[in-house]
Amino acid sequence: MTLLIKDHGFLSVSLLPCKQKMLNPDEERICVCALNMVLGHRPAIVRTLIANLHSAAAVFRLNEKEKAEIFGPYSKISAKITPAALDAAEKELNTAEKYGCTFICINEPAYPKLLSECEDAPAGLYVRSRIPAEELFSGNDFIAVVGTRNISEYGKSTCKSIIHALADTAQQPVIVSGLAFGTDITAHIEAAGCGLRTIAVLPAGLDRIYPRYHDSFAERMIADGKGAIVSDFPFGTSVFRTNFSRRNRIIAGLSKSTILIESKIKGGGLITANYAFSYSRDVYALPGRLGDSCSEGCNMLVAKGIAAPITSCDTLVSSLGYRFGKHRPSIETPGRSYPGAHLNGNGRTAERIMDAVARKTGITLHEIAAETGIPFNETAAIAGILESDGFLTVDIMQRCSINEKNM
Repeated sequence: MTLLIKDHGFLSVSLLPCKQKMLNPDEERICVCALNMVLGHRPAIVRTLIANLHSAAAVFRLNEKEKAEIFGPYSKISAKITPAALDAAEKELNTAEKYGCTFICINEPAYPKLLSECEDAPAGLYVRSRIPAEELFSGNDFIAVVGTRNISEYGKSTCKSIIHALADTAQQPVIVSGLAFGTDITAHIEAAGCGLRTIAVLPAGLDRIYPRYHDSFAERMIADGKGAIVSDFPFGTSVFRTNFSRRNRIIAGLSKSTILIESKIKGGGLITANYAFSYSRDVYALPGRLGDSCSEGCNMLVAKGIAAPITSCDTLVSSLGYRFGKHRPSIETPGRSYPGAHLNGNGRTAERIMDAVARKTGITLHEIAAETGIPFNETAAIAGILESDGFLTVDIMQRCSINEKNM
């Protein structure tokens, strides 16, 4: 009985009878780590081997004849299943320990359950956190929040509002993203600030935080016990373009749902959302105006039925199956004056307009006028002053968001 695995795919013919032995946890971890190091870019093959041979250790017990039956006589994969790979893996695990990291095998209870359900789940995960892995990956839902690096003020403000809304729920989900500029770091920082745990999945080894600019935040997040950094890449792995897709599938695989804030027609956030859809997970996208390049990806997913449109934070929370806590705080702008040169005593009216925008990001000028009772002409005039003074951003569709840079 054989299992034929090719270098560019695999064809399951039948099972090879394996010499089963009592599993040694330390040996198994070394063998899983070795397979992840040499075949991490082919996780489905690693998973097939472990499943059919009943352990990673059994893979390294194969003799040359058995390896030829499984992989073929000239396979590059077979040539990687060697004692040298085990030696390298043992050194790798020692390095991980020195960095305060844990390596979790796919066949261990601490491995994330949702991720394990994906056929291309990595054989192992490196995790750095003050939270024990068993606690980190159990209990609360994981929600991915992803999007473009070039996030707009509207997108940033909406992202923050969504995180605040999720923090106000009884479920307190864990926020998952990729630590990148723009949407990712906004989601991480807001989650930590709201008391939610957050997990950053890296496109490199955990000894090479990417981007380096966010190194201090990652260190602080770990030190404060707010979350973790995670990767399936071995230590010493640098960032390459192909690494991002591998990182994105882990973000999607970890998460119950994926929220796409803004995305161009091509981008990492869009890839993550498509991975999530392929895993039969819920996907949500923030629609944008026609012709806005940062919204093309979101609009496309909504049009194709891949993502549900985000129309309000309350509706999103309800769609996720969450409920708000008993004492949900209202979102208000901090008491402050808006010293626009041309407000002419209308500071209180400006505060009312800003309060309306803070409560509902993306609210239009007409909606502000209707909610506040301020005449539309006066609303538009004062909003114009607030925008020119840098407090407010008003887009071409007259949707308003607070300019966080000046708050």
